[in-house]
Amino acid sequence: MRTFNFLILLMVLFIFSGCTPRIYGVPEDQWNQMNAAQRQAAIEGYNERARIQAERRLAERRRAAEEARLARIRAKLEAERERERIAAIYDGRAGVTGDLLQVSIRGGRIKFRGRLWEYLPLSFRIAKGDRKAITFRKRGRKDHHTITVGVEYRDGNFIFDAGTDRRDYRYAAQIIYEPAWRRGKTYSHLSLGRHTVSEAKNISITIKALPISRHRR
Repeated sequence: MRTFNFLILLMVLFIFSGCTPRIYGVPEDQWNQMNAAQRQAAIEGYNERARIQAERRLAERRRAAEEARLARIRAKLEAERERERIAAIYDGRAGVTGDLLQVSIRGGRIKFRGRLWEYLPLSFRIAKGDRKAITFRKRGRKDHHTITVGVEYRDGNFIFDAGTDRRDYRYAAQIIYEPAWRRGKTYSHLSLGRHTVSEAKNISITIKALPISRHRR
């Protein structure tokens, strides 16, 4: 108990010592005992320390700004290389079988203006690493009603209804690459929840890996 009380006393003394008024970094009671020359030296030392700290903070801000600038340049170059790589796959100048997919979506229903409706089947190509928006059109007399859904092919996954955040695929339909894609494979009765754009119900997605040497964009 005595040890505990002693520790509490030390903490109180430490707190109050930190609250002692200071003049140019010197405790007020000590300042009052200093002569003019000592005060002038204290002032000059205080100003010098302040100048050094200001220069250090400025240098750190400049270094952080430069690092951010270089990071933006690297990200821009990397994005440009990625665009060129994807374009080369579409053009048949690069890649291997499995880097370009032919995807067809049909059947089931998709939400248009708050209700689930049948839609016109659609088909598209997507290269590895690419992300694109596809537009579904409502089947029927009011076929001008449309909805746009994000799709992505990344890290061996075809992602349907990928949302707006590239890192968040919690509610999307993710289909992992299979060798059967070389012949074409259909995934039926796929449904998504209310947290998705399409809220798709019982749709079918057919995926076929295109031979790079034979396709054209």
